[in-house]
Amino acid sequence: MRVTRTTSRMVATWAGVALITLLPAGTSLSAPPTSNAEPSESDRLSMSPGVVCRDIVGYEDYEPLPNAALTSDEKLLIYFRPHRYAVDRSGDTYHIHLTQEGQVRRRGEKAVIYRKEKLLDYEWKGTKPPGPVYLRNTIAIKGLKPGDYDFDITLRDKFSKDPAVTQTVQFRVVLPAQTATSAKTEPEPTHPSPKKKEKARRVAPSRPEN
Repeated sequence: MRVTRTTSRMVATWAGVALITLLPAGTSLSAPPTSNAEPSESDRLSMSPGVVCRDIVGYEDYEPLPNAALTSDEKLLIYFRPHRYAVDRSGDTYHIHLTQEGQVRRRGEKAVIYRKEKLLDYEWKGTKPPGPVYLRNTIAIKGLKPGDYDFDITLRDKFSKDPAVTQTVQFRVVLPAQTATSAKTEPEPTHPSPKKKEKARRVAPSRPEN
């Protein structure tokens, strides 16, 4: 299944990329609240669930990877979106600053195999109101043995007092021959060649012994 809406694109390795969709001219964007009151849970920074992808073209335009299964020679490609991030406005300038950490663990284990503290450091400035932002991670997993793994994402907003938010994306490393099973195709039925009919042999009844 392929989900498609709007477009934009960038590429990196063991890196995070953030891309932004600009809103049409004349669209207004409300400024972040200036109240010192503690924000409610629904107002805080959050993320959409990460999706392991075969390909990412742009905002809400990606192809999920079946069973989130890939070989260690491939790269782990993850798509997700930040929600309720702060937009700092100074005069006519809009400013967004998000950072991300990432790490790989075996499923359910605490020991970290790979870790990248500055996987993403995204800072955007513009004179037009920003549109939705999506994040893309490309992770080299060379050397990982076949098995189930967790990829932990930690996202921070430099313009917000909200605490960092974390989510875990599950994926599986398989042997090259096993990736074909993710897109199961039914083999065409084979028809055995007809067997030659054997001629029936008449067996003479045995004579009783005297």
